[in-house]
Parts: sequence; C-alpha cells; structure tokens
Amino acid sequence: AKASQDDDSHVGRYNITKPYRHMFTTMEDRAKALEQQLVDRKEAMIEHHGLTTENEHESNTDQEEHHGVFAPLEEVNVPRQDKLTCIGRICNEAHEGRLNATSVVLEGSSASCGGARINVDLSHMQSTTKLPFSLFPGQIVAVEGMNTTGRKLTAHRILEGAPPPPKTTSVRELRQFQYGSEFQDGKPLKVVSACGPFTTADSMDYQPLVDLMHVILEQEPDLVILMGPFVDMRQEAVQKGNPTIEVDDGQEVVVSYETVFAHKIAGLIEEVLVGSDGEADDEGLSSSTQFVLVPALEDATAKWVYPQPPLQDRLSRGKLLDIPGADGIEFGSSGLHTLEKLGSKKGESGGRRVHCLPNPCTFQVNELVFGVTSTDVLFQMSVDETNANLPTGSRLRHNANL
Repeated sequence: AKASQDDDSHVGRYNITKPYRHMFTTMEDRAKALEQQLVDRKEAMIEHHGLTTENEHESNTDQEEHHGVFAPLEEVNVPRQDKLTCIGRICNEAHEGRLNATSVVLEGSSASCGGARINVDLSHMQSTTKLPFSLFPGQIVAVEGMNTTGRKLTAHRILEGAPPPPKTTSVRELRQFQYGSEFQDGKPLKVVSACGPFTTADSMDYQPLVDLMHVILEQEPDLVILMGPFVDMRQEAVQKGNPTIEVDDGQEVVVSYETVFAHKIAGLIEEVLVGSDGEADDEGLSSSTQFVLVPALEDATAKWVYPQPPLQDRLSRGKLLDIPGADGIEFGSSGLHTLEKLGSKKGESGGRRVHCLPNPCTFQVNELVFGVTSTDVLFQMSVDETNANLPTGSRLRHNANL
C-alpha cells in the first residue's frame, strides 16, 4: 500500500498541502476562508437539493406544495410577504454561553448581503410542525420560513447541509491498486488503528504499546494509524514534571517529555521497521508497514491548540547533554528526524514509512480516503448545540451524519 496526502482538487482546496507557519494566519485570511466555505457549501446545497430563485421557482408553481420542494431562495436581510429560503451560517447571538433556541442567528454571505445577520425564531418548528432539528455554531443550513420585516426569520423547515461529493477511482486505477506489484499484488489491504494513551496512569513502561507492536509484527498490516496522546499530560509522572526512563545500568533517570517520546514511541516504531530478524528490503527495512502519527490535545510534546500541526522536533537533530547520567540522551529531539528518514532515499519523502500528520487530517491510501482526528468532535458539537423533536437515542447519530 502507498500512503499519501490526497491531491484531489476538492480535497486540496480545503486542506494544507504544503509547509506552512502554524498560528500565523491573519484575520483577513480567516475571514476569506470562512466566506469561501459558506459560498461553496451554499452552491453545493443548491445543486444537491434543487433549490431555486424566485424566477426559477415560478415555473414549478404547481409543485410548490410538494413536501420536497423548498420556497424560493432569498438573502437573509431581504423581507418578503411569502415563504422564502435563506442559506447561511448558524451563529450565537450571545457572546458567552451555549447556543439555545432563543439565541440562534443566521449569518449570510459577505459577497451577496454584506454578512448580514437575522434572528431565527424556532418556536413554530418546536410547537406547531414539530419537525426535528439540531443546530450548532458554524453549521451552514438552509432555513425555509417567513421573513416579513427583514429582522426575524420564523423557521418552518431546516435543511441541514449537503453531503460532499464522493471520492471516485477509475477502473484502471482500481486494478493497479489491487493487483499491481507495487501496491497490493492481489492481497487485501490491512489497516490497524489505535488511540492513546499507550500507558497506564501510574506507570511509564508503555506496556500496552509494546503489546500492540507485537500484534503488528505478527499480522504485518499495510498501515498503522496511531493517534495520541503519546506522552499524556494527564499521566501522574508527567503532571508532576518528573517522567523517567530506564538507562542501560537499570537506573531511573528523569528526562524531558521529548526524550520519553524518543525512547518509548519512536524507538519501538524503529524496532518494528528495522527489526532484528527477517530479510531486509532495498531500503534496509525488515517490515513494509507504514505508520501514520497524529497528535492529540493532551500530548505533552505537541502544541495544545486545535487544529494541531504535525509532531515535530524542536531541534532538527537534537543536542547531546553533557551532564552526568545523560549519556546518549538528546535534548530537543523526539526521534522523529530518524523515523521520517526510514525508507526514504536522499531526503525524498516518497518512500517514507512514517508520516507525521496534523490533527485533524485526511490522507489517501490506494483508493481509500481516511479522515482522522484524536479529538472528540461529536462531544464538542453536542455540548454547544440546540435541538428539538429528535427521535430518542438519535442525537449522536444525527450529529455524525452532518
């Protein structure tokens, strides 16, 4: 199997595909990105659900009462005496606190209505039509209802987005992926995924991760997806600031978080790839398994902001400490510079076996596109959402489909 970041034009449009400076995005760039997202999702909803403007809608007057046909499209700040449909982004009128049924605001596009906002009255859906809805800040929706004053939109129905276009693969590419000698060669694709923490709350021996590596050596999967936390900030020794590793003479030495990662995580992965038994390939590796490493917000060796940049060394090669008991211990290095070179030739990234990706991220393996995040986004959505009339037990499933 070959793992690579998806270079599809649709995926590349919304994802980082080249090196960038994390947390250096200007307010103007952020505003442009949000506006472009709204415009793109609006076009997708219009195409997917067949939404039309007033002029286009006149030709379908006979079908207007049909349950599947929405009222004509209009901007959020334009009053009408008839039903209309507005597309915009859900916002919270209150600057603090969670979203509720009385603080829902719909924000329109800057290009078409100057980013105007209008209050959304959900009482009609809650008590009269009793149609289900679930809203959270940032969600892009189409709201059908009455807006007679241009200041308040009484919602009758809500259309919650449109699915993204599916990834497609030609027959020729499928045959190459499944039967090509450089790909699967007729064998099924095997993927193993695991999420940290990879050690217990009162120990730094990382025995669960060692057991996982034994399974990987036995099953020899094509891809292993490891999600953090790798050095968990909630772990007792990490919280106290005295994580330790065992050196050659059996002595416990207090080290940095990066050194823990280098010895306990990077060292184990390198052992799996290089190995002590078996035949080596052209790159000198005994395993063809590829690893994807994705950080978590609880990682002591990663930046604690979402979205997270990939794991990286503070110093490209690390610096040996000239202090007693620190022989062979590098400062500023997590061992990633060694891992990322495994399998590559002369600095090229095409043959890499270890890929450090951001959180969240999407990447492609053969014809499959994976989406990965170590953050519980469904929990974050549910904490700040407002909903009504949802079937019992369907709340999380509903959010997962958005």
